Parts: sequence; C-alpha cells; structure tokens
Amino acid sequence: MAGEWRYDLIVMDMAMPDLSGAEATRLIRSTEHTEGRRRVPVIAFTGNAVEEFRQRARRSDMDDFITKPIEKRQLLSAVDRSLDDRPVILVADDRPLDRERTMCWLRALDRVCVVGAATGAAALATCTSQRVSLAVMNLSLPDVSGIEGAHQIRHSKYGENIGIIAVSDRVDREAASARSLQATSATSKSRSRRRISAKSSSRWFPRSDL
Repeated sequence: MAGEWRYDLIVMDMAMPDLSGAEATRLIRSTEHTEGRRRVPVIAFTGNAVEEFRQRARRSDMDDFITKPIEKRQLLSAVDRSLDDRPVILVADDRPLDRERTMCWLRALDRVCVVGAATGAAALATCTSQRVSLAVMNLSLPDVSGIEGAHQIRHSKYGENIGIIAVSDRVDREAASARSLQATSATSKSRSRRRISAKSSSRWFPRSDL
C-alpha cells in the first residue's frame, strides 16, 4: 500500500505475521530511494519494552518507538515528533547531474522537501501519490515529454494546484513551452541558481510562510 499512495505517517507493528515491521520498513525505504520519493516517517510499536527492540527499530530506519499498551498521550507525542509538513518540490529531469544540482539548489530554501524523478512516468506517479506544491519539469524527458507529462499532471488528483516551472535547453522555447504546458513559469538550463531558486521561493513559498 505504501508503494501505491503517499502517506504522511505510518504506525507499524513490529510483530506482524506475514512481514515484520522491520522488514516492511526496509522495503519502504528501498522504494523511496529507488523512486526518489519523500521519506515517510514510521513509528514502531511493540509489546516488548526492552532496549533490544528499540535498537532493532532504529536499525530498520524507523523514526520513533512506542510500547503497548499504547497510551493516547504517548501516541500523540510520537506523531507530533514525526510528522513532516514541509511543502514538496518535484524536480523531473532525466540527466542525473542536472537533476541533483537543481535539487541541491532548492534544498537551500528553508523548510521544503525536494524529491526527484528521472522520467515523466515517475513524475506523474509522484504527483498522483502525494501532494506536490511545485514541479520543475525538463521539457525533454525520454519516455513522456515534459509537455505531455505536465498536461497529465494538470489532470491528476491535485494537479490544478501544482505550480510548474518548465525548463528547456533553449531560451527561445521558454515562453511557448510555458503556454503549452499551462506552466506558471519557464526558464532555461543556462539560467543561474539564483533564478531557479527565486522563481521557486518568491511565488510558491514566500518567506513569511516558512
């Protein structure tokens, strides 16, 4: 289920019969890494209060640990510690160096979560499985073009509320591409880090909201 839909938080029993909580969390983390998804907080719970189980949860990359019988105050405290309410920026680019560079620039913004996608299909899957606030779309994605991908995103569950920055290798394509994409803005790969970051922060994440 976690692979099909983006959850804000998972509370996981360590002793499930078919797949242990530790094994399930490792699979979730592997999928997040492979598909460039945002990290979902996982709270482990178990009837065993010994330190060994707490350490096992940490080794499995779980975020918090509570014991049974679960008390309301204990559960709500763990949820409050774990929830991530930062806006999500998606960077869709099939060129790894360009994608990582843009993601690095955007991570310099305060209180945003940046995820990547190498294909149009992966970008669409991200936008339909979680709430993305802004998508930075390369127009030359190999499987689904940035133009077609953006159209599909616009018709996805949360698509009409997603800001889209169209990115191209050629400056003279920007305005036409933005109109075709129904993009909110456009820029070229030759533009500076300051231009991309400014487009992202000033319009969708004003400083007063951070």
